[in-house]
Amino acid sequence: MRWFQLLQPWEFYPWTHTGLYLFDIYDGSAPEKRKPGIVERGQMVVESAISGQRQYYAGHGDRALLRGDGVHYLHGNAIWSATWGDPGSLVGPQ
Repeated sequence: MRWFQLLQPWEFYPWTHTGLYLFDIYDGSAPEKRKPGIVERGQMVVESAISGQRQYYAGHGDRALLRGDGVHYLHGNAIWSATWGDPGSLVGPQ
């Protein structure tokens, strides 16, 4: 049996990553003409347990700013940036 099969839904799960998730919201109207719904655009992962990039900081003051096609994510004392069309093109920390 795996560790996550032992946990109840209200229990703490181990940290795997920190980042910002980007979603597109479609209402079925033009010009997209897509089925209404929410679709994940991508992720801006700034720390991960796999890579050992864990940075500790006090508080939970994360913020995000969308400006034009730019996405900017403030986490701790650093800023990461990417474009909406390619959240994997992450630049940072700055």
